[in-house]
Amino acid sequence: MGTSAGKVKVYVAANGASSPSGAGALATLKGHGSAPVNRVIVSPSGTRALSVSADRAILWDTSDWHKVRTLRSRDGIVDGAICKATPTAAADLAEGDPERLADVAEELLVLGFGDDSVMAWDLNTLALAARLKLPAAERGSGKVLTCVAASTGGRYVAAGLRSGSVVLWDIPTGALVRIIDLPEAVNRV
Repeated sequence: MGTSAGKVKVYVAANGASSPSGAGALATLKGHGSAPVNRVIVSPSGTRALSVSADRAILWDTSDWHKVRTLRSRDGIVDGAICKATPTAAADLAEGDPERLADVAEELLVLGFGDDSVMAWDLNTLALAARLKLPAAERGSGKVLTCVAASTGGRYVAAGLRSGSVVLWDIPTGALVRIIDLPEAVNRV
């Protein structure tokens, strides 16, 4: 659970229900300063967690809750996502090179930034998998990106915009797949 005081509190789920009012937090994770934590995500494998605030994203090792890496951006961080890459998406990321396939991400970390860029990394090695930019017609004067999400299979990334558009990219190629225009600002995809 992300707090407005820049902390992440980790609780044990019992019988499928979490209980923040129960016996206290398993861990309190610090590192966001006083910036509110807007998003907390646990990887599909359960080995990593990501916490996101406006000034940084922190990747945590869930075995003992230590910081793996802190990512900062001078333009700020808007949102983040973690997804599992399917074998097909992994093969496409390897660009047909069977020797490279072993090095391709099983899980991807995706962050949207205040300069309206979106980047994806291998969750374990933090090797860059994709650098995505909004099309010129969608960019405006910056700060139009509101949220990001990654498909379950790790092939696509979607970004929501203040203008009411959703931009969809193919991660392995970096190609723009589609822009969907909606009547109002997109807060979550």
